[in-house]
Amino acid sequence: MPELEPEEVWNKAVDYLIEHHCNISRFFRRLDKTGSGVISWIELKNELPKIVDLGRDQPFTDKLAKGMIAVCDYDGNGVLGSAELSKFLAPMYRARQRRVSLADPGAKPKFSPDKRLAPAGPEKTRRPSEAREKARLEVDVEALLKDIVGQNAIKDQMRAFEKTLRLDCKREEMGKAVYRFKAPHMAFLGNPGTGKTSIARVVASVLKNLGFLSKGHLVEVQRSDLVAGAIGQTGPLTQKIIEEAQGGVLFIDEAYRLTPANSEKDFGREALDQLMQCMNDGDPVMIFAGYEKEMKLFIDANPGLFRRLQKQFIFQDYSVTELAKIFCVELRKMGFTFEGKEGGSEVEQAVCEILASPNTCDKQRSRMNAGLVMQMVQLAKERLDGRLELDSEDLEAEICNFTQADLKDAVAALRKNWEIGR
Repeated sequence: MPELEPEEVWNKAVDYLIEHHCNISRFFRRLDKTGSGVISWIELKNELPKIVDLGRDQPFTDKLAKGMIAVCDYDGNGVLGSAELSKFLAPMYRARQRRVSLADPGAKPKFSPDKRLAPAGPEKTRRPSEAREKARLEVDVEALLKDIVGQNAIKDQMRAFEKTLRLDCKREEMGKAVYRFKAPHMAFLGNPGTGKTSIARVVASVLKNLGFLSKGHLVEVQRSDLVAGAIGQTGPLTQKIIEEAQGGVLFIDEAYRLTPANSEKDFGREALDQLMQCMNDGDPVMIFAGYEKEMKLFIDANPGLFRRLQKQFIFQDYSVTELAKIFCVELRKMGFTFEGKEGGSEVEQAVCEILASPNTCDKQRSRMNAGLVMQMVQLAKERLDGRLELDSEDLEAEICNFTQADLKDAVAALRKNWEIGR
């Protein structure tokens, strides 16, 4: 009798999952009898025949278990983690689910395509192919990127990333095994105010609409949200944040501060280790952000983190012209005008002249980027409020209209604050 190949046995396992309306996570726990979080070849050879009828003798099962470990052990540590099992089984599982569903189009699926979702309710009873098609209709990356000024290289990378996800979805629908990271964890490198958080929201929306996230929300944290000041408190604090972000994206700003230089006993290491352990499960998707130089050193010093990051994006500083465009975007959002105009090339040119050197310096713009515009708008509004009279006949016409003097005074105040703070 010919020997079974590892993939043939996994096909039997997939049949078992669908037949028993099980999921990959529960299947893993049945194999992981010791509760260690990984499956050794001994556990595999002992437990797999109890779940799936292989109809073979023990020597064959021993050999086969070692072969399966070799096939699925992506990180080469000799054992099988839940992420590795899911990476190998999930494409086959989804493809088999689709074939079962399509064989009886009128039947409601009794299983969930997402191992983290409960059995489907009324909104989740559509066939997987229909859900993917609905996602295609909903996703509009261009609309999400429209109000983000500049960062054209990042936008091109995001378009390519979204296209890759779509193509992988299509390949899975065709029953092909897609090799990819369980979750596309990322690093965003760049100065403050360059749009990292805005792009993170785009990532969350894209992943949700393509079915990779169940909620698609964004949770923003810093070191102080993850690290406690006493022994035994950092773990629960970090776990609480992870649970809050599940189904969405966890955005860790100034992530390099988790492991300060020459601080081996710092509690931030515990938080980082817990985050990396969770990255193996793929939920939530994590984005580590911060200054380019500091983040590169941080990633290089943590090879475990480097292995888990699928993408790294570098955000460039905004030019004066781009800062003027950002001002016009904010102007429209507020419903304000500048010298009676809602925006356009004339407004952009006037604001460029106000923001250009020597009114602001290169280092100031580099350190603040869009934050410079936000502070300028806030200070300009304070000056507008200061010169308006509540009983003025022109109040209605002027209450939401900035003048050049308002912006010039605001920029002069920002320059003064910058020089004082140096």
